[in-house]
Parts: sequence; structure tokens; C-alpha cells
Amino acid sequence: MATNLQRIVFNSVEIGDYAYCIPSYEGNTVVRIVPRALGVLIHSTTEMGGGLRTFTVIGLVKKTNRKDMETYLAGLYTSLGTGPSTLAIYDVNHSAHTDYTNCYLNRISPGQEDTLYNTFEIEFIQSI
Repeated sequence: MATNLQRIVFNSVEIGDYAYCIPSYEGNTVVRIVPRALGVLIHSTTEMGGGLRTFTVIGLVKKTNRKDMETYLAGLYTSLGTGPSTLAIYDVNHSAHTDYTNCYLNRISPGQEDTLYNTFEIEFIQSI
């Protein structure tokens, strides 16, 4: 899967030296099965809309050792905040961008160390 690098900004803070975003959607689904004499009646709410949109951001940052990376992530967590904010995703190659309002920071986790870049993962969520 080819991925384009993006510039990702949340709460006016740019995430990583390089980053890319993997969006996903989980819809609200409630199924109620009602047995009847002529068969089973099934009600489903999949057409009603709503749900949870998740943005998984994979960030890459140049850090020489694990301690520098932990310090960077602690500072990033403090800068991003926990309240709702706008997640802006800029496509570097095409000069286009998309804004998602009322997003929340869900989690931050460190990734793998490499000789040049260290990776980390941030998950943002938006209720729709």
C-alpha cells in the first residue's frame, strides 16, 4: 500500500517531522429480531447514520535515542491537549487539505526505533 506523506496539525501543533493518516469509520448498528408467526422480523439501524470516525496518525521524527523520543512524546502530549479541536490534514503533493472539527485525542503510543527515524502512533476520534 503506497502512502503519501502528509502534514497533520491538531490544536495548532504540527505532528512529527513527517506523518500520514489512516482514517476509519465504525457505524452505529443496532439489530432487533422480533419472532412472529409468519417468520422473523428484523429491524436494523444501519441506515440511520452516525458512528465513530477514527484517525490513526503514524508520525516519524528524527531523534537519536529513546530518551529524546520519550521527551518529545511527553511534550507533544502536553501541547495537543485533551479538549476538542480541529484536525487538519494537508496533502503535501497536491496542496489540498481537509479539516475535521470536534476531534479528540484518544491515545499516543511509541513505535519502533530506526537508525534515522523513530515512529509513533496517535489516535484521534470524532463522533458523527
